[in-house]
Parts: sequence; C-alpha cells; structure tokens
Amino acid sequence: MEDNIVVFDIIKEWLDKNGFDGLANEDCGCSKEDMCPLEHEDILQCEPAYAHKLTKEEIEQGCLLDGTPFDLDGEPDPGDILYLAGEQYKPKSLIPDRLTGGKE
Repeated sequence: MEDNIVVFDIIKEWLDKNGFDGLANEDCGCSKEDMCPLEHEDILQCEPAYAHKLTKEEIEQGCLLDGTPFDLDGEPDPGDILYLAGEQYKPKSLIPDRLTGGKE
C-alpha cells in the first residue's frame, strides 16, 4: 500500500489545484505548507485563503487598503503575510481575462 495520505495532504492538493495559498478563519490564517500550526479545533471553520503581503501604509493605518482591520500578535513589518479568505483578495493575476477585460 502507498504512503498514508492524511487530510492535510488532501486539503493542500485541493488548495494547489484551485490557486489558494492557505487557510483562514476570523481568528487566524496559515500557509498551505504549514497548515494549522497551532492545531486549533477551529480548522473546521477555515476557508481557502490568499496570501497578502502587508504594506507600510497598511501597518501604519492598522487596516488593509480596503479598510478591513487586522490584528496581529507583536509588531508587524512590511512584507509580513496575512492569509485572507474571500474573492476580493484574489490576486489580479489569477482573475481570468474574461472578467477583467484583459486589464489588471
């Protein structure tokens, strides 16, 4: 029999196939390479998520450029990554041309 496949492997494969970077819920987010590092039971509340690098402006304002507040442990630095669920956070390079008219 082949190596045992665990649920995390199945989830990671699905995230890869569908262009997602990790998982997120209202309390936390994680990369698909290090899913659920704190072993929260909240993983059942997670949604597929996209990675977002924080900008200096977002850190100074304490919210994303779209106005969504964020709360991080410690002092965030520009380039720190948040995992955000929702189509509005999908990188423009992943949006099909038919939806953008070929413009990014």
